[in-house]
Amino acid sequence: MYPAFDLNAYHFSKRMHFKNVSLGDKFKVLVHTPYELIVEKSENQYIFLYNFGSIVFANWNPTEKEEILQKLSTLFSLNISAYKYDDYIIEIQPDSGTNHRLDFNKVVLQKFDFEAVRIVALLIGQSVALDYYQSITVDLLAETKDISEELRTKGKSTRNIKSLVKYMGACMSTKQNLTDDLYIYDEPDETWDNQNVSKLFEEARRHLEIQSRFKGIYYDLDLIQQSSEMVADLIHIRKQNVLELTIVALIAFEVIWLLVDKIL
Repeated sequence: MYPAFDLNAYHFSKRMHFKNVSLGDKFKVLVHTPYELIVEKSENQYIFLYNFGSIVFANWNPTEKEEILQKLSTLFSLNISAYKYDDYIIEIQPDSGTNHRLDFNKVVLQKFDFEAVRIVALLIGQSVALDYYQSITVDLLAETKDISEELRTKGKSTRNIKSLVKYMGACMSTKQNLTDDLYIYDEPDETWDNQNVSKLFEEARRHLEIQSRFKGIYYDLDLIQQSSEMVADLIHIRKQNVLELTIVALIAFEVIWLLVDKIL
């Protein structure tokens, strides 16, 4: 009988690079790829690390977990005071009558399967990463609303090009990182040879609304980018008009000056 797996997921706003990384002699390395690093300290006690910035602890008490988080934050230069957090539970119930069952915040497995635990950890890691991107998108939407309201009430934007470029850059960077970091449309390799794990992956992904949340965030970022580009065009046109008026004024001044010079 295996105990319940208490999964604690953290997401930091920084990619992690696993090449030549060592967590010391106390850990057994189970998986080490550019994308994923999984280590085991003792039986049923794991750490799942993903290069897109998520760390998932399985069966760690709070004190040990905080100590390891401090070490990981130093190793990967993470901001330990700024993160998104989520948790999940995996229960092993041999008499459950089904290979797996999903509830509100837990999944029930009929028997222990490391690959199943690995899949759930991955999806929780993706879920908490989506929470992070959602928070960024909410801030950008609020900024977009302010700009739109300014256009509605004043008929123009008081923002300068530099601040607008930063705003557009934040949107583009978020979209790019979201796409690069979360490979949500491809099944992991470990699902290919295990039908039960493959079904668990699909059901858990739907349960956590990974795809719908991804699409929602991406759609919002598209709207933000379109709005920012429209404002940039308006500012560009306004600057062109000012420049054209300046040129006309200079020509008029020169003509007047020549006329005055001839009269005198």
